[in-house]
Amino acid sequence: MPWDESSEDENLWSDAATAGTVLSLLHREPLSPQRNTRRPLFDSTASERQRSRCVLCFQVMDRLSYPSPPLAANCNHSSIPGVRMCRVCLQRCLDIQFTSNGTEPLSCPLCRARLSHDEIRQWANPQTFQAYDNMKTREALEDDGEFITCVRPGCGNGQLHGGGRESPIVVCRSCGTRMCFVHRGAPWHEGFSCEEYDRLFVYTGSDINHYGPINWTTEDLRSQRTIWQIAKPCPRCNAITEREGGCKYMRCALCWQEWCWDCGRFWQAGHLEINCSLYRT
Repeated sequence: MPWDESSEDENLWSDAATAGTVLSLLHREPLSPQRNTRRPLFDSTASERQRSRCVLCFQVMDRLSYPSPPLAANCNHSSIPGVRMCRVCLQRCLDIQFTSNGTEPLSCPLCRARLSHDEIRQWANPQTFQAYDNMKTREALEDDGEFITCVRPGCGNGQLHGGGRESPIVVCRSCGTRMCFVHRGAPWHEGFSCEEYDRLFVYTGSDINHYGPINWTTEDLRSQRTIWQIAKPCPRCNAITEREGGCKYMRCALCWQEWCWDCGRFWQAGHLEINCSLYRT
């Protein structure tokens, strides 16, 4: 088909130019310049701008729509022709990786090569990178023994507490919640020292993690302290035994085990005269 210089059909022009090039090569004739104001098909700039198809969305796009390979320093697919992913699909893949994999490192969607922090900054959308950067910063801070996270649901603020165990009350700088530095995950036990709080849960057999970090109110703790003062579990069967006065000798009404109210140990001959600990150890 003769080449029509005035034709506006780009595909027709491309086919004619390609045919002319092949014929020139077969006849070993030098290629003559194209009589067209358009950029020649095979010059270096045009080849760089050739369009290719994204392996994920299958859209055919200009090279500027694709990231410059490789995505990661150790990617092993950049030399495979036709294996390309556009910038939009790449960002979506990194978004999905971050939201579904939690703290797992982000990687190239095509070959799973791990991306560095700078590579994630380069290829991920700004919101995803900011969230990823915050997560990594928090992970680094949590390795510090002075770091504590707010126990109030929905807050999530974290901060460094320089007072340590000697000054255990921590006030969240974001929401003002008071919490205990010693008992991580628990609010501040108002009216109780950390030692009393420990004994409370030892004697009741409770687990603060079982009840959740914020469920214990001051009233709950005071009620539990009252129970602790008048009743304790049998050291053998854990049945709650109330004390109505008298000496430290106790006998469980369920299993008949004899034990000491003050120290919680099994009763032995001569124990009445022993100055045992006020609390079980």
